[in-house]
Amino acid sequence: MTFYYQINKKYITKRNRQVQHYRPQREHESKLVRFYSGVGTDQTHHTIGQVWHFDTRTLEKNHEYIQWLFPIRQRSMYNPHAPVLTKRDITIFNHSSFLKKRINTSFDVMLHFYGLKQIVQHSKLTVIETPRFQKQSKFWLTPMNHNFKRFTRILKSLHLLGLKRQFHAFLNYLVHVLYPKSQHIIDLTTLDYWTYVLDQ
Repeated sequence: MTFYYQINKKYITKRNRQVQHYRPQREHESKLVRFYSGVGTDQTHHTIGQVWHFDTRTLEKNHEYIQWLFPIRQRSMYNPHAPVLTKRDITIFNHSSFLKKRINTSFDVMLHFYGLKQIVQHSKLTVIETPRFQKQSKFWLTPMNHNFKRFTRILKSLHLLGLKRQFHAFLNYLVHVLYPKSQHIIDLTTLDYWTYVLDQ
């Protein structure tokens, strides 16, 4: 069990309790909606609650969960079996406060893995580094790291699914905090992917 869940056990328990009272409106809702609703599983038969409980090693080494937590319109070349967002999915997520809260939980899980967290400062949502950053960044702050592509996916998904504040907070951190101090690690091409993520 990760430190995130040790610290936020009551938070996750509350989320798991909520899902017992939620069901998709129609049995034919997409796999993504059912997965995020807590009544379906991903391609490896994990529920979203189980994915939220992945330990640090699994979050780093497993390449099949990120497309489920942060779906986008494009099919993944690394996980072609993962579903892609449809227009109907996007509409459902954007109009469901329940589903958006669960996307935000997924965002918290990944931020914790990266040694980051989101806070509100002066009514503005901000992503900041935590005391775990130095330890956790050893996993991902290396040249050409696959997590840089994950960042692009997370940004796209947050924006598509209606979490605009989280999108802007994360983008601001990547472009204006992480990159300036890590230019020896992060190349300009990667920076462009983040900066112009909505044009892709």
